[in-house]
Amino acid sequence: VSYLTAIEMTLDQNPLTGLGFTPKIPEILSIPIGSHSSWTSILVRSGLLGVAAFAVIYGLLFRQLGRGMIRVAGWVIEGKKRDVIMPISLIRAVIVTLLWWLTEDLDGPAAGAACAGLVIGLFWVWSSGNTASHAVGKIADSRMEPGGFKWR
Repeated sequence: VSYLTAIEMTLDQNPLTGLGFTPKIPEILSIPIGSHSSWTSILVRSGLLGVAAFAVIYGLLFRQLGRGMIRVAGWVIEGKKRDVIMPISLIRAVIVTLLWWLTEDLDGPAAGAACAGLVIGLFWVWSSGNTASHAVGKIADSRMEPGGFKWR
């Protein structure tokens, strides 16, 4: 009921940019409509433009997942099985995060959102061919310029 009501209300009132908030209809549900699904919540709050932006993020994460799995498979073929424990854990964590976003609001519990950001950030650095120490080193080697950070 919540999802269908949320989708119908958004598409009827403002499909392009959404409602800007998650309405609550106490007669129907005790929770705001569209709650417990990032996709529905983003549609209600940001409309089709927000859903399109979120779909791009999802697509980029799936591309990185593919790259990461290919990288791990190469290590297994080379016999470096010991090196795959952490990457496989990161891949699993990203998959769980993507599934969580289907069933819970992206901004639901603050600790969950922070953990999701941390997991995805670490995974992105690793799957791009860098190490966490490389990324931290880049930040440590940077210097603040009047126009922002400049890499050395």
